[in-house]
Amino acid sequence: MEEGKEVNIEELLVSQLRLISFDNLPKNIVGRLQTILLHNLAVGMAGRNRKEYKILLEAYSKEKTHDRILLEAVAMSQPALEDFYGANHFGPLMIPNALYHGLVHQANGKALIASLAAGFALGIFLSDELGKALAEKGFRGTPILGTLAAAASAAHIAGSCEQEFRHTLAHASANVFGNGISLLAGTDEWRYQAGMGAYHASFAYMLARNGEVGYTGFLFGEKGMAEIFAESSSSNSVLDLASLEKIGVKRHPVHIFVLSPAEATKQLFLQIGPQSAEGIKRISVRVPAHQISEINLQKGPYENTSQAIVSIYTNVALILLFGTTSDEILKKANNPEVLRLIEKIEVLPDKRLGQYQCDVVLEKFDKTYTVSIENQLNLYFPSFESELTHLVEEAESWGVHPKSVELLAKEIRCLNERDSLSTLIEIYENGLLSRMKG
Repeated sequence: MEEGKEVNIEELLVSQLRLISFDNLPKNIVGRLQTILLHNLAVGMAGRNRKEYKILLEAYSKEKTHDRILLEAVAMSQPALEDFYGANHFGPLMIPNALYHGLVHQANGKALIASLAAGFALGIFLSDELGKALAEKGFRGTPILGTLAAAASAAHIAGSCEQEFRHTLAHASANVFGNGISLLAGTDEWRYQAGMGAYHASFAYMLARNGEVGYTGFLFGEKGMAEIFAESSSSNSVLDLASLEKIGVKRHPVHIFVLSPAEATKQLFLQIGPQSAEGIKRISVRVPAHQISEINLQKGPYENTSQAIVSIYTNVALILLFGTTSDEILKKANNPEVLRLIEKIEVLPDKRLGQYQCDVVLEKFDKTYTVSIENQLNLYFPSFESELTHLVEEAESWGVHPKSVELLAKEIRCLNERDSLSTLIEIYENGLLSRMKG
């Protein structure tokens, strides 16, 4: 940078992103990315069984790269079990862009991992800079920030020059979208936001690849994203690859800050079986004060039972009754037995608890049971092997053959030695149909 020349934050960020390569990624970050990749691909296999994915097959073609990206982003986001950083879910937008643009450009496994690192690094940076302001204004961070993260992955794996990379992000920023009310209202718009965000990212890359010029101040320039969403025009503009360690994977199809109460209650259910309101004196759910908001404290009854995805009260009651939660079980959110059980539940915000920690205490008239979530590393931030074990155990309940998950894992383990992404994509798209012998 020339002395006296004003720093262009966008140029600086792009330079940092382009410098990311597999060889300069710490081993623990490579492991984290492999784990997230395995998780999202397994979830995507499950998502293809859902009606939302099947609806789109009438309008989009698997033969076209952009359409393929949209379809698989929808598949990865539908089960609501994707990766998370705060309340944002970048993987379903990024991974299809990296995979399918990587396939077009004959990229290898190392390039795939590096492109995911670049996308997540940008997504996390933007989340830290803009996420709170977005949420306060009613926007949903996943399709807004995730579109840029996915565009970064596409440009990175394509080997875009600095100018093309910057124009890709500019076109992506001009086409961000996504209010958050549908998730809170229990309506269906949010179910397609990851797909459309992934498509917008791919579209942005295509425009830049074809020479279409983008605004240089798309983030921190005049009327850039920071000014629009956060009323800010400054940034430290430093990407932190260590922050990738903070990306988790969801264990339950609920709102992020309902995860730990849901997991603790499931463990309780496995100990004592289904419970009814009549046999319970009190249920105390202690959660980190900084993590919950009014949306997590809804009790129902709901105008639309899909709203219950964000409720601590309802999900604790449902899991105590049925042992798990899902779209089908959420439909029972207004059942009288659920509402009676909710009346026995008290949610206690606790400033002493760290992120994702939780205590659930169930008091019966003759005995008390307690489950605590204290260490989240193997739960939401697992190692590759512990994640594989979990996915194999869950696969059949999702309509996925466990052997398909094992095949994915086998390929991902040696991804950095592969010259092509075709085998990984083949396993993901076809699973046992093409890979099992005998």
